[in-house]
Amino acid sequence: MTRSPARLVGMVSACALTLATISPDAAAQKLFGNDGAAGVLHEFVMPAANPCPQPLNATISWPFFVSPPCTPPPIPITPTFPVPQTLHGDVASNRIADTVFITDGRVIEEYAAGTPFTAPAGTPLNSFILPAALGMGPLTGLGMDAAGTLSGGLPCLYATDGTFTVGLGPSPVGSCAPPTILIPPFLTVSPSGAPITDITWDPTTGTFWACDAGGLIIHFTAAG
Repeated sequence: MTRSPARLVGMVSACALTLATISPDAAAQKLFGNDGAAGVLHEFVMPAANPCPQPLNATISWPFFVSPPCTPPPIPITPTFPVPQTLHGDVASNRIADTVFITDGRVIEEYAAGTPFTAPAGTPLNSFILPAALGMGPLTGLGMDAAGTLSGGLPCLYATDGTFTVGLGPSPVGSCAPPTILIPPFLTVSPSGAPITDITWDPTTGTFWACDAGGLIIHFTAAG
């Protein structure tokens, strides 16, 4: 079984499941699920000895909300490229820092993923919103390059609104400050014309993978 990062994207009702990381320890793999309709993040743990248990049951779940003391103001979002409400939101993880990012489409929140070296899973760490000047609509996908391959070694959180993707430097834990724009928004369009619903960075090939609302998987370069 490969230990390189992988992502599995599926849509079950309003629940998008993302295999956001291979756990840095050899004991288990983790699957994070963003249930946008219920506002709940599920963390599934799959033992290494039995990597494909059936059925797959969530071992830890927690509601996502604006992490105290962070209270980003409710700014209006005017989507330049509207996508259905059911496609808003996603989850991604920083496998080096053992934290997980989740968005409801507007606010991006950071939580402890829960390992022996971090706070308990679901502990709120930070929260921020995209600068309005970017002109991006509600977010439909998140992806993380913890090594910062294209951002000078700074951890880079990729966020897409279905048409454009931006590379963000998450603000320091507990600061509630806006993110740093590491990579300005660049066009990421599916050949089908359907909005992109998730995006991830492949550190092995130095390319992006994405999927769209029509079920197409797209492989594209860092130039978009």
